[in-house]
Amino acid sequence: MAVDFFGNQDRAKQNSAWLITLFVVALFLMIPTVYFLIWFVLAQVSLYTPHGYGLLGHILDPHFGQTFWHPKIFGCVGIGVVAVVLAGTVQRLNELAAGGSAVANILGATPVPMNTANPSLRKLVNVVEEMSIASSVAVPRIYVLENEPGINACAAGNSIEDTAIIVTSGALENLTRDELQGVIAHEYSHILNGDMNINMQLLGLVFGLTCLAECGRWLFDSSFRRRLSNSAYAVEYRLRSSFNSGAMLFAALGGVLYSVGWVGVLFGNLVKAAVSRERECLADAAAVQFTRNPEALVGALKKVALHGSNVESSGARQANHFFLCQAERFSGLFDTHPPLIERIKTLDPTFDPESLNTPAAFASRNSAEYPNTLAPGSPGPAAITNADRSATHGTTVQPMPSPQQTGNSSAPPLSSTAPASSATTNSAPPASLSGALLRPKGESDRTDQTALDSAIILKSGLPEPLLRASRELVGGCAIVLSMLVSREGPVQESQLSALMRNCNKFVYDEMTRLSSLIQALPTECKLPLVSMSMPALRELAPDQYAQFRKCMDMLIKADDRVDFFEYAIQKIVARNLDPVFNKAPAKATPKITNLISLRIEISIVLSALAYLDEKNPTKAFVMGASKVTQLQGQLLLMSKPESGLTFVDDALSRLSGATKPIKDILLDAARATVLADGKVTQQELEMVRALAESLGCAVPLLICGPSQMEDTHTK
Repeated sequence: MAVDFFGNQDRAKQNSAWLITLFVVALFLMIPTVYFLIWFVLAQVSLYTPHGYGLLGHILDPHFGQTFWHPKIFGCVGIGVVAVVLAGTVQRLNELAAGGSAVANILGATPVPMNTANPSLRKLVNVVEEMSIASSVAVPRIYVLENEPGINACAAGNSIEDTAIIVTSGALENLTRDELQGVIAHEYSHILNGDMNINMQLLGLVFGLTCLAECGRWLFDSSFRRRLSNSAYAVEYRLRSSFNSGAMLFAALGGVLYSVGWVGVLFGNLVKAAVSRERECLADAAAVQFTRNPEALVGALKKVALHGSNVESSGARQANHFFLCQAERFSGLFDTHPPLIERIKTLDPTFDPESLNTPAAFASRNSAEYPNTLAPGSPGPAAITNADRSATHGTTVQPMPSPQQTGNSSAPPLSSTAPASSATTNSAPPASLSGALLRPKGESDRTDQTALDSAIILKSGLPEPLLRASRELVGGCAIVLSMLVSREGPVQESQLSALMRNCNKFVYDEMTRLSSLIQALPTECKLPLVSMSMPALRELAPDQYAQFRKCMDMLIKADDRVDFFEYAIQKIVARNLDPVFNKAPAKATPKITNLISLRIEISIVLSALAYLDEKNPTKAFVMGASKVTQLQGQLLLMSKPESGLTFVDDALSRLSGATKPIKDILLDAARATVLADGKVTQQELEMVRALAESLGCAVPLLICGPSQMEDTHTK
């Protein structure tokens, strides 16, 4: 099936920029529309209001309607419209600052505990974890929309760090694992392509436009009193006893604003729908690129065609553009998604729409394989149990006392030679991943094995005790801290002594229990396992997080040096947890758009990567520098001391303030640098991961030839 997926992505990105511009134009078109309607109402009122009588008689000239242009009124209208829309937008965007969890709350979704025993939810958690490993990002929060028979899902958030994946119970009950994987890949493409941020902004802007209609409703209701008749159950409106021309004016203006407000909403929904349609095409193409399994997403979309995708939640209308498919049916131009049949045919040109009308297809609606006939409100296989709810809302270990309270000095020491019997099911090392690295841009067809295949192989080989621990608060802390314990005797003794004095007893005991499994873990599995622990660590209390970071820093500084592995863990934790616990608003700084001003920082980063190729660092640097075409001849291979981790950290701090196109250029250059010799070492992987974490980007992995993964973390 020859489909130009990369071409589809490029075209969708170009069109989306124009559509967002159209949204802004539509917003400002509201001002003359509002002015015209207000002028028309005032002109009509002036004809029937005696001059000098009442409020309107003193404001309006008898000949008001003979002149269309009234600059003062136009200015007031313009300021009023912009003020109302901006106030509503700012209010909603402030609410959405919490990220994907805010959208989940709007939809009434239920959090899924990472350690759930429910088979359907366990399948969802496994698929999301695999996708996160393949993308080299932390596992996002996961939610389920209970009692929703429609097949649908969405990803929401302001950034990768605060993302939420939301799936309907109907999707969990009807989709196979491969189909669910295709759907989650579609949602991850929204995450990695930055679509979520645009969707959040659109949600805020459309809410601002709705506020204009709400202002009209308030003005109208201020002139009338609504009364519900107990006898006839009918709504009546009675004029206030003090009704006068002023009240009539407010009623008229309220009706106008209400009508115009909904005109604005229609403008907004029209543009929102167009933006979403383009980005859904992009996400479909990217999902197939990610999984290399078009049949998975095609199969899911076919089931949507059979079973529907409606979401009954009251928040579905305003969040419709977030979903995989139409969550609420609009008509024509207001559909936020391309026609379903068109999407299926784009992915599978051989698809015949008539196949959905066969007796077998209709029978599948009520078959046991697709149990989508649950009565409203009845629990299905994917229902959240009371135990799951308790696990979700009670993840934080209470209490987690201080070492002084627990007498932690008597805790058994961590052993580097713990008995092998502590390993249980699935404790064998995972199959060789042959070196994980970034897929060079535009070279997606080099191998049949994808980043997702690598992630599945990796996760399937992780010991079950480590998987369970990574999904729990104490276990997550223990995993991250255990990764930082040195293998060198003197340094390890110093670290363990400090841990016994400062670390929480429960965490220390868990480190002791898991120590043999951590040390036997293949090096390429360590950073993914750290990322998998991030959801659990988000549940720490602020004082617990402060203690955890103190222990981390203490372990890293034990030998007065920082290696690439430790640096990567620092960046993963800082990126995913610091924003959760450090609520102070970040200082607003302008984005760096001038690539030339960053040539020194780019030189430092590429030089550090090049020196990891001990045989030919000059060749590696030249390969990377060649990707920065705007700076040809201006990048210099720095000396080793000038490209040490201290200099790299300072350079990345400045590069993190660059625009996304500059970050993309840097990541492409980093890819070329580490692939210059056709292989990748563990140090190179750790350095690139730290680079991506610092820039706030994802790093898809792939298999790239003979294994070059050497365990360089021997501290």
